[in-house]
Amino acid sequence: MGTNIENIADRVQKGRSAKGNKVGLYLHPERAARGERNAAAKLTRAQVQEIRELYQAGKISQCQLARNYHVSQGQVWRIIQGWSWSEYGRSRRSSTQILGE
Repeated sequence: MGTNIENIADRVQKGRSAKGNKVGLYLHPERAARGERNAAAKLTRAQVQEIRELYQAGKISQCQLARNYHVSQGQVWRIIQGWSWSEYGRSRRSSTQILGE
């Protein structure tokens, strides 16, 4: 057993260090827990669709949607804009599309 610096050098020399896109989600993005598969998800796919439909119809504000679905207004905005839950029905929008440039 050596010092921390010696152990790091040994790990690097033996190729046991994580290296960029050879590890994790960089190599296998399909393994990411997205949408309902994410354990921290508060919404279902159906609820996301409801949020988008209600807001698009102009029936309810983002703040009211946030209260009804127990999420933040910012999260509702991201869902509507396609920045969040984009794999379910909307593609991500560029910043120029959002800003109207």
